Amino acid sequence: MQANIFLFAFLLLVSAVLVHGKEPACDETPLYYYRGDAAGWKWTFQDGKCTEVAVSGHTPTTNNRFDSQQECQTKCLS
Repeated sequence: MQANIFLFAFLLLVSAVLVHGKEPACDETPLYYYRGDAAGWKWTFQDGKCTEVAVSGHTPTTNNRFDSQQECQTKCLS
């Protein structure tokens, strides 16, 4: 009985670590490609991959934006 309790606690801990590993910003609305004069480029996580998109000079309302592909992959794909 005690072994079952320890096994359950261990599995619960492992699943909590796996779920917590992803950055919350990765689940927010992705940036969309800006069709006008682009003020810069950012990376966004969309459809299971990191994508580079042109952005306007206005501050986006989503936190799903990263300065580099490496930052996006580290936070969203690991």
